[in-house]
Amino acid sequence: MAPKKNSKKKRDDTESDSLSETEVPKKSQKKTHKDEDDV
Repeated sequence: MAPKKNSKKKRDDTESDSLSETEVPKKSQKKTHKDEDDV
């Protein structure tokens, strides 16, 4: 039971990190696109 809970927690942490990583580049890309439009 303990290992299972630990594994689930690890999975949640990984998902959270993945989401944040995906959000950062997406936002950055959007900003770059806006800059291109301005130019």
